[in-house]
Amino acid sequence: VSEFVNFARLPAPIFTDCDLIILVKNIVESRKLIHEKILYQFITSDQQINFICDITQINQIMVNLLKNAEESIDISRSGRGVINVSVAKSGGYITIIVIDNGLGFPENLIDRATEAYITTRSKGTGLGLAIIKKIAQDHCAIIDLANRPNGGATVKITFNLDELKLKVSTAKPLYHIL
Repeated sequence: VSEFVNFARLPAPIFTDCDLIILVKNIVESRKLIHEKILYQFITSDQQINFICDITQINQIMVNLLKNAEESIDISRSGRGVINVSVAKSGGYITIIVIDNGLGFPENLIDRATEAYITTRSKGTGLGLAIIKKIAQDHCAIIDLANRPNGGATVKITFNLDELKLKVSTAKPLYHIL
């Protein structure tokens, strides 16, 4: 019920300056503490990536992505779960990629997985990826889902920095500098 309410009331983003590397790395580190049977790897060649975003909403994206990856991993099948998280900036784009060695997306649902109420879990609400997609769109990003050839999934979120800067410049009342 709370996920449904959060989805229905997802507020407009309040844009703030942050270091995306620190933001994502802290979330990955916190998930490591919760799941010691999963090997988390955080990969970036950047020391710092200045990013304008709603920090709470980007946190939500990362938590939802990592929870989905964790829940897709069958430790008894794979021996050890592995989740790789990478963050990179190239030109006018920032990309966050989460790769896992879990079950992957069902082929018949992969094209609709970001729609509300699409789930394969008996206790799932089907809102996690829908929330991610909405937040990504609000941050001028697109989400790509794919299955890996040897099992597992890849979720890639690509932020268009030029579009985001334009959006933020027209939404000044919602922009705060920490």
